[in-house]
Amino acid sequence: MVDANKAPQILEHLNFSLTSTVYDTKWIPSSSRFVALGSYPRNTGCLQVFQLAGTELKKVLETEKGGALKCGTFGASGIADRHLAT
Repeated sequence: MVDANKAPQILEHLNFSLTSTVYDTKWIPSSSRFVALGSYPRNTGCLQVFQLAGTELKKVLETEKGGALKCGTFGASGIADRHLAT
C-alpha cells in the first residue's frame, strides 16, 4: 500500500474561472505575479497577468493579440528587466 504522505501531492490554493484556454503559465521573476498565455474562442491571443494578494487572486492586466499565444519565457532577459518573450 502507498503512503499518501510520501507521494507527490497537488494542493489547490485558489480556484479562478477564466474566459480563455490557457496553454502556458510563468511566474514573473522576483514577484508574486504570474502570466497566463493562451487563446480566446475566436483564436486570438490572450495574455493575462495575475497577482497573488493574500488569499485572493487579482487580474492585473488582460490584453488580446492577433494569434494564439502557446508559450513564453522570461529567460531572454535579466531578473530586474522581466521581459516576456513569446
